[in-house]
Parts: sequence; C-alpha cells; structure tokens
Amino acid sequence: MKRVAYASMMLALLLTGCAANRAQILPLIPRQFFFDNPYRANPQISPDGNHLAFLAPDKDIVLQVWISGLNGQAVRQLTHETKRGVRYYTWTYDNQHLIYAQDTNGDENWQIHTVHMDSGNIRNLTPYKGVQAFLAAMDPRHPNVLLVGMNLRNRRYYDVYRLQIDTGETLLIHRNNGNQRWWVADRNLRINTVVTNGGVLIRESERRQWKVLRPLAIGRARRGLQLCEG
Repeated sequence: MKRVAYASMMLALLLTGCAANRAQILPLIPRQFFFDNPYRANPQISPDGNHLAFLAPDKDIVLQVWISGLNGQAVRQLTHETKRGVRYYTWTYDNQHLIYAQDTNGDENWQIHTVHMDSGNIRNLTPYKGVQAFLAAMDPRHPNVLLVGMNLRNRRYYDVYRLQIDTGETLLIHRNNGNQRWWVADRNLRINTVVTNGGVLIRESERRQWKVLRPLAIGRARRGLQLCEG
C-alpha cells in the first residue's frame, strides 16, 4: 500500500510540474522577424559628404534605394523595382550617380544599373541577356568610369570592361584566357595585377611580361603565366 501511495503521489507531482511548464512556454517568435525586409539598411554617405543613401522597403514592401540630404532635405526614393528588391548598391565618385546590381527573376545574372541622384534617370549599363556583371574597380581620379567584370565574350570566363557612367560606352580592356579569378587596378584603372588559380601575377606595364609574385603551386603558376601571355 505504501508503494502504491508513493507512486500515486509522484505521478501527481509530475503531472502538476508538466502543467506548470506548459503554462510557462513562451510563444514562438513570428517568422517575419527573421525574413522581413529591414526598416533601413546599408547606409552610405556620398563621397562629398553631402548626402546619405540607404536601403528601405517601399509601400509594396520591395527594397529600394533612398536618399536624403545631410542638411535636412527630405528623404526621396530613387529606385522603383517592382519584383525583386535592391540588395547591392554603392555611390560613384562623381557624387551624382549610384550604381546597383539587379538580376532577372532570381537568375543571378546580375546587371549593373546606374541612377542619377537628381533626375532619377536609370540606365542599365550591362543590358546583355544571360551575362553576369560585377563591379571590379573604381577610382576617385576617374569619377565617370567603372571597371566591370563580365562573361560577355565567353560565358565561362570574365573579362574586364571599362564603362563610362554618363554615356554607357563599353570597352574591353583586359582579356581573360581562362585562368584569372580577380584583378587589381592601379590609379589609372589599368590591370597589371591578376589573381589566378596558380597565384598572384604582376607586370610593370601593359607592354611588360607577367611575373609570378606569389605562387600557390609551381606548375599551376607556370600555367597561369602561359594563359596570361597566350
């Protein structure tokens, strides 16, 4: 009898404790807190220090680029994307344009757009179907120029192009023969340093031969030299 009474008492205590624990369980955090757009994000001050740009959702909850003056001017919406919000943007050094990347229905073939700060005019600088573009370099000494990597010539490789922001003029300035992964531009936006599968290669000028600065493997570095010079 004592054992039965003891077991009954323990069961009652366990049930009472479980009921108390159930009562103390907090509600789940709403999913929107993890997946909703931010109220404001990625603030960037213009190179001249006069304006502030940032990302924020519009009335349709699509992320856009917004701008305001640091002297108290009203906030203005610059981009007007309707399907996919803007995630990546930056100022250019002319203090008049911002550039942002946008793909088509999530295909990740990013195209580089520019928007004028005052007029709001938007231009697609890389309007090539099935081509992926990305910003490679900018320099304040050349405020109207961008260096852009694109697989326009060959979908497997990215070459470097020089783009004029105001006109959209595009010029191939550095050809990739298959082994280059990234480029470092000098102050004149010339490519004399490249990162390859075999290491880092440099040259003193566009007319000089490439040299291995930092090999990752001897055989691969030599292969990188052949592809740069070939």
